[in-house]
Amino acid sequence: MLSILPTTPTGATVSVKAVHLGRVAAMPSSFFYTPTGVARLGSSSYTAPIYAFLIEGKERVMFDLGIRKDEQTYPPRVQKAYAGMRKTGPVEFEVDQEAHEKLPAKGVSLDSVKAVIWSHRHIDHIGDMSKFPSTTRLVVGEETELRPYPELEMSGITHGDIDGRDIQKIPFSSGDLTIAGLRAFDYFSDGSLYILDTPGHCAGHVSALARVTPSTFVLLGGDCCHHPGSLRPSPHHAGCPFVPADTPTLPLGDGMYDDVDTARNTVEKLAVLDANEDVLTLLAHDDTLSDVMKEIPDNVDDWKEKGWKSKVMWKFKENLRGMAAGAL
Repeated sequence: MLSILPTTPTGATVSVKAVHLGRVAAMPSSFFYTPTGVARLGSSSYTAPIYAFLIEGKERVMFDLGIRKDEQTYPPRVQKAYAGMRKTGPVEFEVDQEAHEKLPAKGVSLDSVKAVIWSHRHIDHIGDMSKFPSTTRLVVGEETELRPYPELEMSGITHGDIDGRDIQKIPFSSGDLTIAGLRAFDYFSDGSLYILDTPGHCAGHVSALARVTPSTFVLLGGDCCHHPGSLRPSPHHAGCPFVPADTPTLPLGDGMYDDVDTARNTVEKLAVLDANEDVLTLLAHDDTLSDVMKEIPDNVDDWKEKGWKSKVMWKFKENLRGMAAGAL
């Protein structure tokens, strides 16, 4: 398994800290899973945390920013989308503090955050960039659509997010680095942080593979999938305590994925990393992490020493009421 992980002669590492920025309090589960997945979940409502991550290496970088408190501050397209989704079922978010409020409250000045990496352009990840200094760079996937409203009527991005700001699109197409079959970019050029091209959920979606000790990593998955049961199990995972033991328990549906076939292919590749004993996957909306993962100012770097992986790998089954009722 170790052969799929990149090596580095520098020994450089980063530190990763979780930033809890609210919850998806209610959303129809049919947006995320196939009917089989919804049956196994045993609930028509999807709930989940919203995590972003502070990465500290050569500089401080945020991976995602969560969601805004007030949906009325988003462009009209987003407000219409809320209304449209609510015709299907309840759609609610709970936010106590936005990223620009929580970081200073935890001792991290916004001036010290040199870049924000958006995993993708959806509103529960882009936060409010206008609250960060104009010197804070914005980093996005190569295929990310950045035209703001009103130039692009359907955009959830505002001029305040991007105007006067240095924007970097990760140049995957000009390099030849791959990790687990995914195009990759060595962000700090020292082997400590890799940005992975993980399309499917939407164009330009990226994940991050952070080296937190010389031999261990955390995989920041963003919204490559919205539940660990959409990633596990797979043919690469050993020790699955239930059946089926070689296909994801909650297969991806097409409601929240622009290209569900590409998303499934991405998840299959990420499963190789997720199954590795030296990689801990942290999805943006993984409810199984709360028992082990403390948020900023604590870091996640010693996850392997603390045995987190064995504690969370199959924990998601405990909350699948349909599985308990035999919905396989």
